[in-house]
Amino acid sequence: MAIVWKPVWEEITIEYEGIKVRTVMDKETGLIACPICMTQVLKKKRSMKELEDETMFFFDGQSLIHHLATHGT
Repeated sequence: MAIVWKPVWEEITIEYEGIKVRTVMDKETGLIACPICMTQVLKKKRSMKELEDETMFFFDGQSLIHHLATHGT
């Protein structure tokens, strides 16, 4: 049996400790996508499957903000 995920994205703004980030969240699962990872994959014109495989997803804004800090290192 295979599990298929077909995200339905909605634009959101995350705010954590004074930092605001615009990104997308899947309406069904509540997963929040890293906008930097997602942009990097989309620039390579990858498929939706590769987008899901190569993008980091988070359940809360705090985790996303901490992950975004790793892009700067």
